[in-house]
Amino acid sequence: NNGNIDFWLLKIDANGNKEWEQNYGGNNREIISYTEQTNDGGYIAGGYSMSQNGDVSVSIGSEFVWIIKVDSTGTLEWEKSFGSIYLDNL
Repeated sequence: NNGNIDFWLLKIDANGNKEWEQNYGGNNREIISYTEQTNDGGYIAGGYSMSQNGDVSVSIGSEFVWIIKVDSTGTLEWEKSFGSIYLDNL
């Protein structure tokens, strides 16, 4: 993993066989609370982060909303941070 607790995505096929798995995050804690497949076959995941490095490019306060977009193979395409100096989560 990248740090304490990370976003972890696991893709399985119709028979339950693992196609891929990947973790995303930084030195601290990332918790996923929402995941959805996108029209292009990739995935978007949201939750919160407390990290200041790694896959997290912008840290806002001590706990902030973090959204990632990955392609159909789990490769990170983009990530965005949202929030304030207060505790924000999704």
